[in-house]
Amino acid sequence: MATSSSSTATYTTGDITGYDSDGNPIIGDSNTSTSVTVTGTTSSTSSSDGGWGWGLTYGGVYGGGLGPNWSFGGAGAVLAGNFHCGGQSAIGWSASAGDFAAGKGPHTSYPTNNSRVPNFAVGVIGGRGPGMFATNTGDPAKLSGAFNSTIITIPFSFTLTGLQIEFDYSSGTGVLSVSPGWGVGVINLQTNTFKTAGGVAGCGSH
Repeated sequence: MATSSSSTATYTTGDITGYDSDGNPIIGDSNTSTSVTVTGTTSSTSSSDGGWGWGLTYGGVYGGGLGPNWSFGGAGAVLAGNFHCGGQSAIGWSASAGDFAAGKGPHTSYPTNNSRVPNFAVGVIGGRGPGMFATNTGDPAKLSGAFNSTIITIPFSFTLTGLQIEFDYSSGTGVLSVSPGWGVGVINLQTNTFKTAGGVAGCGSH
């Protein structure tokens, strides 16, 4: 929020007739006083309540490779939960999907990767099932469009079953989700949230 303030300073003008013992100029009798008003703007920043949400998710992930030039992967999920903002709360949901393939030839990606981070996979991971999510927005509409999604699978046993952690990020809005997974590795890809509904409409993101 910006506020305006003003101050008035008086300057004395006239002929200099000499200097005092401290070296300051002595103004003659013809001096006049001129008032100048200076108006400035001061800024103070107030944080907006961006809201938050949490709930359940159901989705699937697959991927494998040796880096940006030899990899493939995909992910899709539906999430639904309780979204909060400015003292209000409402049920909301969203659906997203994305995949890619990278080889020696042309790379394919849905949605198109316009970020600085390439699509890639290191290791082999997979999984399908329920999980939990948390987000820093109270309006699912803020989850619309392309997100950069990073998915890590950490095995807990020799059967490679373990925990899958996914973080989706775009323009200050993030979604963190956890679910069961299989394998060991990490994939990074673009996902597109193509459907949203509910929540607290018009709520910003932190």
